[in-house]
Amino acid sequence: ADAAYPKYLQGIYLSSGSSLNSSNGTITLNGKSNQNVYAVTTGVYLDGGTINAGTGKISISGLQTSSSGTLPNAQGVIINGGIYSSSTSSDAISIIGNASGANGGGTSLGINIQDGATIQANGTGGGIYIYGSAGTATGYESGVDFGGNVSVLAASGPIVIESNNPTRTAPTNYDMRASGNVSFGARAASGVTSSTSNITFRASEFQLTGAVNISTAGNVTIEPLATNLTFNSGNLTLNSSISSFTLGKDGNTVDLTISRAIDIAGSINLYAGNISADANLTTTGNGSGILLKSRGFIIVEAGKKLQTNNGSITLWADSNGDGAGGFIGIREGVQLNSANGSTSQSTGGGSITLAGGNTTNATTGLPNGYAYAQSWPGTNWGDHPPSGVQFGAWNPSATYTYDFRLYSGGGNILIHGKAATGAPG
Repeated sequence: ADAAYPKYLQGIYLSSGSSLNSSNGTITLNGKSNQNVYAVTTGVYLDGGTINAGTGKISISGLQTSSSGTLPNAQGVIINGGIYSSSTSSDAISIIGNASGANGGGTSLGINIQDGATIQANGTGGGIYIYGSAGTATGYESGVDFGGNVSVLAASGPIVIESNNPTRTAPTNYDMRASGNVSFGARAASGVTSSTSNITFRASEFQLTGAVNISTAGNVTIEPLATNLTFNSGNLTLNSSISSFTLGKDGNTVDLTISRAIDIAGSINLYAGNISADANLTTTGNGSGILLKSRGFIIVEAGKKLQTNNGSITLWADSNGDGAGGFIGIREGVQLNSANGSTSQSTGGGSITLAGGNTTNATTGLPNGYAYAQSWPGTNWGDHPPSGVQFGAWNPSATYTYDFRLYSGGGNILIHGKAATGAPG
């Protein structure tokens, strides 16, 4: 514990101005706290100091196991400083914070990465692994928390961040949260100004309450740690060189709304229960596609454009084929363009598929079933139940300029829609 700050009780504490430098040796910190008092109790706390292993690896593990008591603020690891490694190992930097056994107090937080923190792996192939887990609390819970101006940077090795807060019962609770200005991959005026790292986030919920910037030429994946993922995209910025962006995974049942434009080089793959595309989606790499795959419905909102550079555009609804339905709704002014923006290209364009069901074409892997709408008494889209594939919500009292446009540049266009009763497919 730190004698100068008796309200902070740590297994390992590095105060502001302190430095650990191994001159290329491995640095390992294993700290534990089970203090059951009115205090911030932490396994490992880096409070403004720096850890630099040169070409060596860094491993930090913090365990907090207090329960009940006098409202302890239980945290596995707190980082408010710099962590640097030039190791070429994929686990150059490993940080594990475990507060899953800290139950019943005011706070249970696996890893708390605070304003001003930098975690940097700049060796070729050197990667970063972060895993945080939380227990139950009466006030605040989070598996991994990024707060303020934070940088998690790697030149070329993988960045993997996993958060596990399965209960989320506190009044203020998150699984993974990012607030403030948080950068992953590369950042201007830092030790890593360009990156080719693959970056993966895994959690049941990822809340972006601040600006989150992902800069890499690698693949970016945001997926559930188990089955389902809740995600808000409004504060996410992706740089244009990203090789692919995947959000969710097949089988995800939580709804998804894309409210911020995505414009990247590689493919875009979205998986959810229901999907609302309320922003433009663009891929610029030759042959890179766009896939929206839902267990329920897919809606492309008014005036939005989905565009590829001769890659496929696939809207795949009702992907589990469970009979509950899943229609495709295309609002007024929508454009689907798989010919790199051309309206006159006649060969070489990507396919455009609006279909559904749980069967696929053996050659293309695309759905060959139907987007399926439950008819009356079902859920309305506009004033009436939709068809399996519906261009335009039906509101008889309203006036629309529909203007739907599909440009495939010579690629195949497939539209399969089906309704239960009383409406056309």
